[in-house]
Amino acid sequence: MNKPARNSSEVFNEDRSRQVSWLSNKVFGRDPKRVAFPGGTSRSAFVADMDEEAPFVFAKRENREDAQLEGIILRTLGSTGYVPKLKAVVDNWVVQECIPGTRLPVLLDETEDMDAREKLVAASLESLVNIHTAAHKTNLHHRACRRWGPKTNGFGTGQVLQSGYPNTFPLSLPNWIVKNWCT
Repeated sequence: MNKPARNSSEVFNEDRSRQVSWLSNKVFGRDPKRVAFPGGTSRSAFVADMDEEAPFVFAKRENREDAQLEGIILRTLGSTGYVPKLKAVVDNWVVQECIPGTRLPVLLDETEDMDAREKLVAASLESLVNIHTAAHKTNLHHRACRRWGPKTNGFGTGQVLQSGYPNTFPLSLPNWIVKNWCT
């Protein structure tokens, strides 16, 4: 059962208001015109209208290292048009341009026709391949270390589903995962 919608005073309390103001002033030197929480009230991300061409997403990450890594990735791939452009990284917050549109899970939920759903998934996978290709061309893997690699097929290799790349590439899992989960 869905929870009833909350009013704005429940979502935008004093602490959150101070945080939004501090972040927007740190990055833009001013408070936002409007703020929205499109991901829901439990999410720490928000969209701020800073009275510029497009709004910006302020997304809180678990720690500074995650925010820094995301910043490296967005800075490197931002000019490709496949990912949002980075505006700033502040502590464990990433500030990026807001990409308009409906999120894939929402589109899939709203699409009943299976052929249409398959086309949406295929287009999404093609976008991921484009991002992977752009990252490969910029040698991003040398500048952005991964904590976890792609899921394996059970034999220590991950499958790459694009022509022009090897069919498999070696993965090394941390020993504690191999010891506890792969035996």
